[in-house]
Amino acid sequence: MSATIVTVGLTEISLEVLAIMVYQSVFGFLYGRIALLTGSYMGGLALGGWFGTRFVESDRTGMRQLAFVQFGISLIPVCWILILSLHTALPGHVPFLELTFYLLTAFAGTAGGFQFPVADTIIRGFPSSRSYNAGTVYSLDLAKSLR
Repeated sequence: MSATIVTVGLTEISLEVLAIMVYQSVFGFLYGRIALLTGSYMGGLALGGWFGTRFVESDRTGMRQLAFVQFGISLIPVCWILILSLHTALPGHVPFLELTFYLLTAFAGTAGGFQFPVADTIIRGFPSSRSYNAGTVYSLDLAKSLR
């Protein structure tokens, strides 16, 4: 379980950097839109945290839901590859592709935001980890290790 949370945190930040790099390579102008990319990720993160908290409060939290979210996170790089392939097949600037970047970046944030409260609830449910709270889990995620 501990490696799962560390991996998802690392994957989430990597997906944000990947979105910025792919956007730059596809459209050639990043600095005018980097605030939109970052904002869509952060908005998705807030939305995912809100949904994850509501999900936890409904007492439906389990490893199956966490695995489903992590599977969704693993599909995001595949979507970036598909977008790059589509971009090479379509000539010129396609506004739909630019909108897809923002939506996919928001989805990455939503998945990460949803995952944290669900994983936190699962970890605190283990008898050996009764002393954990959300702040402890978050700080250990930042330190990249759990006891």
